[in-house]
Amino acid sequence: MTVAQLKRQPSDTLLTNGLAIGLKNATRERYAELVDSICLSSTIGQHILTKLDRLREESPGEIKPWFTLWHEHCDHYFNLPAAEEILSGIVPSTAGFRLFLAHSYCKIVLSELLHLASPNKKLGTDRRSLYDWVECLGDQELKNLRAELHRKAECVACLSRFGVIECSDLLATIYQELLPPPLRHLLGEYYTPSWLVEYCISHAERHQQKGKDGLTILDPAAGSGGFLAHYIAHLTARPTKAAVKIVGFDVNPLAVDFCYANTSLAVSKIGSDAAATAFALSVHLADAVVDPTIEADGPLFGVSPCARKKILGVVFSDGQSFDVELVQAMKPFAAARRGREEFRETLKQYAADAFVATHAAGANIVVGNPPWITWDGLAPRYRDTVAPQWSSSTLVTNSGWKAKVAAGKTDFSSLFVYRAAQRHAALNAAMVFVLPLSLFQSRLAGAGFRTFTTAEGRTFPTVEIDDFSDVKVFPDAVNRTSVGTFLVGRSAQYPIPYRTWQAGAAGSGRLECVTALGGPLDPAESNSPIVGFDQGFSGLQTVVGKSDYRARGGVNTGGANTILWLEVLGRTDTVSKVRNVGKSRRGASPVVVAEVENDAVYPLLCGTDMRRWTAIPVKSLLLLYSADQPKKALPVNVVKERFPKAFEFVSQFKDALEGRKEYHRWGCSGPFYEVYRIGPYTFSPIKVVWQHTGYRKALNVSVLDDRERQTIIPDQKAIIIPFDDLEEAHYACAFLSSSVTARLLDRYLGTDASTHILDYVSLLRFSPRNVDHMRLAGLSMSAHGAVANNEPVVEIEREIDAIMTTLLRKD
Repeated sequence: MTVAQLKRQPSDTLLTNGLAIGLKNATRERYAELVDSICLSSTIGQHILTKLDRLREESPGEIKPWFTLWHEHCDHYFNLPAAEEILSGIVPSTAGFRLFLAHSYCKIVLSELLHLASPNKKLGTDRRSLYDWVECLGDQELKNLRAELHRKAECVACLSRFGVIECSDLLATIYQELLPPPLRHLLGEYYTPSWLVEYCISHAERHQQKGKDGLTILDPAAGSGGFLAHYIAHLTARPTKAAVKIVGFDVNPLAVDFCYANTSLAVSKIGSDAAATAFALSVHLADAVVDPTIEADGPLFGVSPCARKKILGVVFSDGQSFDVELVQAMKPFAAARRGREEFRETLKQYAADAFVATHAAGANIVVGNPPWITWDGLAPRYRDTVAPQWSSSTLVTNSGWKAKVAAGKTDFSSLFVYRAAQRHAALNAAMVFVLPLSLFQSRLAGAGFRTFTTAEGRTFPTVEIDDFSDVKVFPDAVNRTSVGTFLVGRSAQYPIPYRTWQAGAAGSGRLECVTALGGPLDPAESNSPIVGFDQGFSGLQTVVGKSDYRARGGVNTGGANTILWLEVLGRTDTVSKVRNVGKSRRGASPVVVAEVENDAVYPLLCGTDMRRWTAIPVKSLLLLYSADQPKKALPVNVVKERFPKAFEFVSQFKDALEGRKEYHRWGCSGPFYEVYRIGPYTFSPIKVVWQHTGYRKALNVSVLDDRERQTIIPDQKAIIIPFDDLEEAHYACAFLSSSVTARLLDRYLGTDASTHILDYVSLLRFSPRNVDHMRLAGLSMSAHGAVANNEPVVEIEREIDAIMTTLLRKD
C-alpha cells in the first residue's frame, strides 16, 4: 500500500434508535421504574438483603460451602476488598460478605423475571448456580419477600410477549442497573448498547464462511449474554437445517447465570416450528484466557498432558471422573444437611466448567465485548496467573523499560482476541469485537497486537475497523470505542475499510460516518498504528517518517506526587519553607510544613501549566539528584551531608515511598526517594516541551530556556526534547506547532501525545544554513514573545504553515 492510494468513500448512516430496544415510551418508563423499585438500595432490595444476611448468620453450616466456593473463585479474579468497600453503604452486612449477598439478591431478581417471562417453563433452572443456596433453605419469610418482589416486577409482565431482542435488552439493562457503576467498572464490565450488538453481528454475518456443516458461535466474555441472544434472534428469522451451537464463557458467576437465562429465554421463543433452527446452548463459568493449573506460575497449556485445578483444597483433573474428588472436597461440610445434594451437583458442574475452555471451541463466529482493563488494573492474584501467558504471546514486542511500560498499559481485551484466534476460532472464522481504539492506534501498548499473529504463527488480520471515538458509546467509559473485524488464517492486506462515526443531527438517533481506506501509518512498519486516510492525506505523506530527534518523558515520581510535589511558602538565600501537596486523584499523604535546602527544590512543570508558545510552572518538586549524575538518586550518605533538612523531611514518608509499586518494579535497589524516567535530558537547560495528555487538534508546545535560572523539571505529563542550541529548539517548536503536523497527529492520536509521535513526524535535523529552518526558528521566538505580551499569534502561525508546506515539498 502507498499512502497516495487512499481515497474517501461515500458517507454511511446508522440508525441507533432503530436498532436499539424496541419498547414504547410508556413501557420504557415502567421499566425504568422497575429498576428503581428493585435495585440494591430499594426498599424491597434492602429487606431481602437484610434477610439474606440474617440467614447467613443463623445457618452458617448450610451456607458455608456455597460461600467458600464462591469466595475461592471470585478472589482469584476480582479485587474483593475494593468491591466490599464500594458496597459498604449499600449492602447491610459485615465486610467480606457484601458482594456475595448482592449477587445472591441479583440471582433472586433474575429468577422472578424469568418466571414472569415464561410462567409455564422453568427457564434457567437446569443449570446449577453458585447462588442456589437461597433456593435450598426454604425460609418462609424469604418466600414472602420474594412474592412481594414478584409483584413489583409485574409491571413488565408483558415480558412474555416481547421478542428475543427486547427480552435480551431488558435483562442486560437489569444486569447493569442492579449494581452500582463503580462496581461494574471494577469488574471491567460495560453494557453494550443494542444497536452496537446488532452492528457487530451484521459484520460477522457478512464475513461468515457459508457451509453445510453446523455453526458454532462463541462469546468468550459473554457477560449477560446480549451478543448470543441477539444472534439467536437473527438465526431464528432465517432458519437453517444445520445445528447451531451457542457457546458462552465468563468468569463472573452472576454473569453466567444471566447469560444462560438470556439465551434459554431466546431459544424458548422459537416455538415448535419444524423448520426452526436447532440450538444447543453451552454456557460455562470458565476462563477463556488462562487454563487452570495447580501452580499459578506453572505451564499454561501445551506442556502438561491434562489441565488440573485445585478446588476447595482438592485437585480435580480434566477428563477424569470427579466422584472421588467430590467426596473428598465435600468432607469439610459434613455438618451441612440442607442443600447438601444441591451443593454437590453445583460443585460437580463447577469442576466440569473449569476445563471446558481448555479445549478448542471450533467457533465459526466469535463475537463480543471483552473486559477493558489494563494489565495494572487486574486483580493481583489473577495478574500472576496471566503473566506467563502474556509473556509467551506476541502481544508485548518491546524490551527493557519500554516492555515494562507497554505491559502495564496493554489492555486485557487484546489477550481475549489473541486467545480466541489461537485456540477457539476455526480456520476462516470471522471474529468481531468491541475494543478500545488504542489497540489499533497506541504506539507501544498495541504494537504486539497489531502483528495479528499468534506465537504458533496463526494469523488473524483485521479486515475492517469502525472508529466510534467521537461517539459516546458508553456513558461512563473513558476509552475511545472501536469495532474490529478479523478473519482467522488469512493474510494481512491493506488498505482496509476504515469508518469514522459521528453523531447526526440532535434528536435524530442517527450516527453518520465517512468510509475511508485505512492502513499502517508508516507503510514500512506493518505494526504501526492503523489509521484512516481521506483525500487530504496525499499532501501529508511528506511528513510521515521517523524524526532525527528523540523525545523523552518527564519525571515520574512512581506514585509519590502527594509527597514530593511541593508548594513553596517562603524562601531565603539558602532554604525554602515548603508544604507537600498532600492530595491527588489517586491518594493522599499527611501534609507536612518544613524547611528544606533550596538546591533540593526545583520548579515543576505539569501538563496543566502548558499552552501553545508558553509554559509556566506553578508547583515545585523535591528532587535529590545531581545534574552531574542524573540517572541515579544521590546516595543516602551524600543527601544527609548536603541536604540534611530535605532528608529529614522525606524520611517522614519512608514507608510510603518504599511501598510504591514502581519502587518494587525496579527492584528496590535505589534510595527510597528515587524517582523514574530521569536522565541528562531532564536537566538540559534548553528544551522543547509539549503537553502529554489533553491533545486537542494541535500540540501545546513551547521552548524552555533555563540557562540563566534554576532548571525547570518537567512532570511525566510533559514530553521533552533536549537541545544545546536555542535556535534549533525554536525550529523544532515551530515544526511541531504547524497545522501540517497537527493533521498527521489527528489521524491516530486520542488525547495523549506521547514520545512516540516522533516515530511518525519526520522532524529533520536543524541546519543553520537552511533558510527555511532559520525562518521557522525566528517565527517561534516571535510567537513566544507575542504570547508573553498577550498579543495575537494568528499571522505568525499562518506564516509557519506556509513555510512548512514549502519546506516539506523541497525535502
